[in-house]
Amino acid sequence: ISGLMWALTRALAISVTVFTGALLISIYFARSISSPVQRLTESVKSVAKGNLGQSVPEQDRGDEIGALAQATEIFRQNALMMQSLSEEQQRTHTEMAQLHEERQEVAAREKQILQDKETAERSGAETRSKMMEELRRSFGDVVSAAIAGQFDKRVNGNFDDPILLELSTNINILME
Repeated sequence: ISGLMWALTRALAISVTVFTGALLISIYFARSISSPVQRLTESVKSVAKGNLGQSVPEQDRGDEIGALAQATEIFRQNALMMQSLSEEQQRTHTEMAQLHEERQEVAAREKQILQDKETAERSGAETRSKMMEELRRSFGDVVSAAIAGQFDKRVNGNFDDPILLELSTNINILME
């Protein structure tokens, strides 16, 4: 019986050793898969939330987990590129809006300058017309007085226009 006991004990010891070894190997493989999967899962969640600052872990693995990590990294890189393009588009939009505003300001200034010029021209024409009317009236009075034999009348007027001023001065000299 002792030989049988010995064989049973030995078989039990071998079974326990094999079972323990298989359990340890299973735990090792489970951890070698579950830990990277957990890190990859956290990284995917982070990228999905828009946190694009950190590189995706586990890309250097040669298995499916590494392939998933590489695909997630490509997604992260594309998201960074889209973010950059969006920022550039916003900057361009802002610059275009500023240029549009500047163009409107320039157009408004040009319009105001044109209106001011037209106003000045109208005002100048009105002023010249008034001076011409004053010269005509004053000249008419001098001529009427000369016809009546009175040569002491003079063209009265202080004209801003040098031509009209010279004409009135010459008429006054003629009447002397």
